[in-house]
Amino acid sequence: MRTLLVFLLLLAAALLLGAVANYPMTVWLDGRAEPHQISNTLAKLAAVPLVALAAWYLGVGCWRAIGYNLPAAAFWRELAWGWLAGVAMMVPLLGLLLLVGVRVLRPLDGELWETVLRAALVGLVAGLIVAVVEETFIRGVIYSSMRREAGVLFSVVVSSLYFAGLHFISPPPLAESEYGVWQGLTMLADSFTAFYAPWAIVDAFIALTMAGVLLALVREVRGGLAFVIGMHAGWVVVIKVGKSASDVDVHSPWLWGIGSYDEVSGWISVLWVVLLLLGWWGWRRAENRGQQRGVV
Repeated sequence: MRTLLVFLLLLAAALLLGAVANYPMTVWLDGRAEPHQISNTLAKLAAVPLVALAAWYLGVGCWRAIGYNLPAAAFWRELAWGWLAGVAMMVPLLGLLLLVGVRVLRPLDGELWETVLRAALVGLVAGLIVAVVEETFIRGVIYSSMRREAGVLFSVVVSSLYFAGLHFISPPPLAESEYGVWQGLTMLADSFTAFYAPWAIVDAFIALTMAGVLLALVREVRGGLAFVIGMHAGWVVVIKVGKSASDVDVHSPWLWGIGSYDEVSGWISVLWVVLLLLGWWGWRRAENRGQQRGVV
């Protein structure tokens, strides 16, 4: 379909532009950043005008159309409720990982509390930035444009797969012998290596896809992005704090339950998100029945 093709071409164009500009930018920065970091940043910067152009082409070229449809005060209030909901969803998952022993708390001392506080502050800021960028692009531009063309089910599934896939496209560090004019294209060719061994990422890929499904459904029900951005940001801060306060027990019989991607997103988190979706679906059905009885 047209919308999916546009966003696949957009991804390819952003990656290619980042690869082509990589060598001259590496020379100009003169060792102040690694080539793979430069390539990643350049691709993200190139994506900004490309996303804007795609949004205009697909008829969602205004803020309201992609989900920024509330006055400022209402937006921040909705975002705050979403953040609290995201934290409430993620804390039990981290608690479960600690309960089964696949993650183990570090010694409770002054250094740990300092580390946790730093992680919380970084998570608050980084989580909000990541959530705004990713939700504007995925549940904003992509979901909104697909929703116009293909309906809810297709839009939820495809945008969630796209969201999950982006997490595994990453230019690897170069060996010193590979530095040169073609280094950007070399890294571009190696950016998809995670997909060459899909069995190694299948747990995290499914977990991220299911998280995308939950976010897309909330986006559909709430009618905008504020609550979804808050949820996403809440997830990020809890994950950062949880990882700073605990370590993975590599000898745990539950090690299969966490992915190697971030040592949280694995089969256990898949089951948790499925439970959240089932609970949400049951609550929505009960709410609809109550409304129908009220009408009768």
